[in-house]
Amino acid sequence: MTALSLLLSVMKLKDKSQKICHCKTQWRFRVGTGEKMKMTYWIAESVEGDKTDAIIARTKHDCEQKVLAYASPSEYRQPVKKSFLYEDAFDLFEMATAKDGGRGMG
Repeated sequence: MTALSLLLSVMKLKDKSQKICHCKTQWRFRVGTGEKMKMTYWIAESVEGDKTDAIIARTKHDCEQKVLAYASPSEYRQPVKKSFLYEDAFDLFEMATAKDGGRGMG
């Protein structure tokens, strides 16, 4: 599942309880007065390529398997765990489409 397809599926959900069931990597918790969710993913960046060439996955194992399936392991760095907080679908969309967003966020 790409970051954009995940984002679009989260935007279609009607309430926050559905977001928890949708993806095992999302968690709800309270920060200050507002409720935030945490998205966690694994990313293997391309050694010579752009950020858009990075491979992302929900788990480290899945990320490693995608690297083996799509390219030579020497072309990608070791997978790194990344996380970020967001309040709602629009907040997630804004982060993903910001100048420094996309596959580099987190």
